[in-house]
Amino acid sequence: MYFKIDLDLSLNRTPEHNLFVVAWVMIGRFVPGVDLMFVSLEEICESEPIPGFRVRSVNTRFMTLAYWVVGAGSVLPLHRHPHEQVMNVVEGVFELTVGDVTQRLESGVVAIIPPDAPHCGRAITDCSIIDVFYPIREDFVR
Repeated sequence: MYFKIDLDLSLNRTPEHNLFVVAWVMIGRFVPGVDLMFVSLEEICESEPIPGFRVRSVNTRFMTLAYWVVGAGSVLPLHRHPHEQVMNVVEGVFELTVGDVTQRLESGVVAIIPPDAPHCGRAITDCSIIDVFYPIREDFVR
C-alpha cells in the first residue's frame, strides 16, 4: 500500500499531527472517508459471465475490483462500457485489443482502457488478472 504524505510543517500542522498521520498510514488504517474493510476473496461467490472467465469482485463506494482466472484460449468478445478500466495481468499472457491497437500483456504491464473504448482479447495462456473499474460496475454488484 502506498500513500503520499505531505509533512510540510508550513501548513500549520504540528509535529504531533504529522507523527499521528505517519503512524496511521504505516499500519494501513488511514483511508479518508471510508470505513476500514477487509475482504477474503475466498468468501466471495465466483461467477463465470463469459465462458472461460471466472471472476470474484469487490466493490467500494466508487470502484469495482475484479479478480479474474481465465483459461487459455478463452475469448473476450468486442465490447465497450462507460467505465474507465485498469487491467493488470498478474500471471500468464493475455492479448488485448483496444480500438485498433493490440498488445500482449504479461506480468508487469498494465493496460489503461478509457471509458467507451471498444476492446476485446484472448488468453494466450492461463491467466490471473486484476481489473479496476471506475465508477462501480453495477452489473458486478451482487
